[in-house]
Order: sequence, then C-alpha cells, then structure tokens
Amino acid sequence: MGALKNDENFIGKLLNETIEENCKIYDKGLCADIVNLDDYFEKKSKNKAEEKLESVESVESINNELSKLIPNTDIFYGKYLPEIGCYRLMVNNLILDFPSNLAFFMKAAKVQLENLYIQLNHENDHFQFIKIFNSMDNLKKFETIIILFYQGVKLEREFCFICCNRNEEKKRVLDFTVKRNFTTL
Repeated sequence: MGALKNDENFIGKLLNETIEENCKIYDKGLCADIVNLDDYFEKKSKNKAEEKLESVESVESINNELSKLIPNTDIFYGKYLPEIGCYRLMVNNLILDFPSNLAFFMKAAKVQLENLYIQLNHENDHFQFIKIFNSMDNLKKFETIIILFYQGVKLEREFCFICCNRNEEKKRVLDFTVKRNFTTL
C-alpha cells in the first residue's frame, strides 16, 4: 500500500513540475493563479471551448460570405471523416466520399496553413471531379471547380467545392480567396 502512495506522489510531483515548466515557457496567463491540477485543467478546458466556438463562427462566416458573393454558383460543403479516411461531400442528396489518399487531399492535410484552395479545370482535373459533377442530374455543366479547405472545429478540415461555369464567377471566387488569405495548394 505504501508503494502505491509513493508512486502517486511521484507522478503528482512530475505532473506539477511539467505544468510549471510549460507555464513558464508557453502559457503564462493560463497558469498565473493556478494552485492545483484541477484548476489548471478546468481553465485549459474553458480555453479550448472558446477556441472551438471561434473556429465554428469562422467557418459559418466563410460559408455565409460565399453564398452572398456567388449566389448563382453551386457550392457543396463537406468535411473530413477520420473514421472512414474520406472527405465527404453532400450533393443533391447524394453522398460522395473521396479517399483522403488522393494527392491534393494528402497535401492539404499536411499543410499547416489556415486556408488553402485548389483550382481544377479540364487540363488539371486528373481525378475527373468536373466529369463527376457534370454527370449528375439537376446540376448545371461546369468548367471549373475550386476547392476551398479551411480549418474547422479542432482538427477537422472543412471544405467546399465551388462549381463555376463562367469566368466572372471564377474571378469572384479567386478574389474572395485572396481577400480571406487563402493560399493556393
């Protein structure tokens, strides 16, 4: 029984030292008035919840801005689903799952920037996205697809396919990406 108590004390001491060191180096404001581990983790949890809320608001504002900017263009939203390793997109009540090992999805997952975009046209659409969208009923025929990736809720990457059939629409989307600091992949 005494050995267990010693182990708990030792682990507790290591945790306290680790937190104190992290506070000195990284997060002084979080640790200024912390007396015990419960307080530390409660504060840390509140900070993460606030970050998550800001992130959700950011994604919603991007979606709202896009809808106003290009009202006659089809925009399809999706997100990465780690449990199946695919990027899922909903199009006209159809579920499209794209494997995450496609080259540009892999690049987008590795890049640490907030926002990225890829522009696909008939010359560089190696995975036939334009052909897939153009084969669907009830959709216009498209010449260009711009895929925007943006950071969503903690560790999730939200994205949308913006399907353009006129140069004017494409120009507005590309202007939007510059204004919002999207970086080309």
